[in-house]
Amino acid sequence: MTEKILCRSIVEVVGKPKEHVEKALNLVIEKAQEIKGLKIEKKEISEIKSLKDEKLSKTEHKIQQSTGELFTSFVEIEFMANNLDVVASFCFDFLPSSIEIVEPEKMKINTHDVSNLMNDLLSKLHNADMAVKRLNFENAALTNNAKLLLRNMIMVSLKLKEQKLEDLSSSIGIPVDQLKPFLEALVNENFVKEEEGLYKLNKDG
Repeated sequence: MTEKILCRSIVEVVGKPKEHVEKALNLVIEKAQEIKGLKIEKKEISEIKSLKDEKLSKTEHKIQQSTGELFTSFVEIEFMANNLDVVASFCFDFLPSSIEIVEPEKMKINTHDVSNLMNDLLSKLHNADMAVKRLNFENAALTNNAKLLLRNMIMVSLKLKEQKLEDLSSSIGIPVDQLKPFLEALVNENFVKEEEGLYKLNKDG
C-alpha cells in the first residue's frame, strides 16, 4: 500500500500541576514527530482547564481527592502517514481519544498489510499484559512485605507492654481505623490476645 493517509487526531492529557500538562502535550508532539513515516501537518494545543468543577470519572475523582486539583487539555494533530501501520503505531503509542482518516476516502488493503497490523496489535497487547502481570506481582510482593513489617512492629511493641488499641496506634504511627482490622486478624491467627480492650502477645500461640 503506497497511498499516503491524512489523519486528524485528538490526544488528551489529565494531570497536575498545570505546567506538567503543558509539558506532556508538547512531549506528545515531539515523540509523534519521531515516528518513522509520519509527518505532522498541523498541531494545536487547547487551553488548559481545571477539572475542579467538571464531572469526573470515579478514578479521576479519587485521584483529585487524594492529590488535589487536576488540570486537563488536549492537542489536535493532523498528520500524514506513509501507511496504515504508521497510523496504528501512532494510536498504540499515544492512545488518542479520537482519530479520523481524512484522506483517502477509500483504501485498498492487501492481506500482507492486514497481517502486519494484526501482529503488531497482538505484540502490543502481549507487552501490555506482561506489564500488568509484572506490576500486579510487584504490588503483591510490596503489600506482603508491608504486612510483615507492620506485624513485626506490633509484636515488638506488645512485647514491651500490653496496650490498648489507641495507645498501640500512637506508638507505631498507624491510624486506629487502619490498625484495628490488622490487629483483629492477628488475634484470629492466635499471635495476639485481646482482653477487655487490652492487647498482648499470645505466648501460647
